[in-house]
Amino acid sequence: MRVVLLLSGGIDSPVSGYLALSKGFELICVHMQNLPDADTSKIEDIVSKLEETAGVKIKTILIPHYPAQEEFYGNCDNKFQCVLCKRMMLRVAGEIAEKESADAIITGDSLGQVASQTLENLLVESQATETPVIRPLIGFDKEETIMIAKKIGTYKLSIKDAGPCPYVPRKPATSAKLEQILAEEEKMDVKALVEECIKNERIL
Repeated sequence: MRVVLLLSGGIDSPVSGYLALSKGFELICVHMQNLPDADTSKIEDIVSKLEETAGVKIKTILIPHYPAQEEFYGNCDNKFQCVLCKRMMLRVAGEIAEKESADAIITGDSLGQVASQTLENLLVESQATETPVIRPLIGFDKEETIMIAKKIGTYKLSIKDAGPCPYVPRKPATSAKLEQILAEEEKMDVKALVEECIKNERIL
């Protein structure tokens, strides 16, 4: 099975990718960049470690996510930023999955660890795409994930400081309703934002 992994620079998503690889899945990594001048060396190192661990080459696509983030930040209720962000990521990953003939999207989500990963928000986020979303870490606690990350050699790479996301709200919504999010998305041309992301993709 071919799958698209939403790869952040954090601890969780590389572990999700490793678990998918260990099941024989073929990975295509998609990294969403929140800054125009983002350093990609951390992502390159994580992908290299996954390639080394699995003994395969992994196609990695960089997506400029900051134009969409700016639109959300400038036009929407800030408490919904994280949910809007994740829905955009899933839309883009869904488009890439279709283009690459992939069957599903893999994420590093673990239930309740951050605001965008409450059950309510995960349900709203999943509805942004028709592509199945697989969450290998959904029932893991952080220590379980860290243990695997250390075992496969991605932990030290993931904890390297890459700076905070500049768009995280002070009080993010933890139980967003779909109708609320759809109302926020009507303030923008979401389809055009997705097209812009895909148009400016870059192969690592």
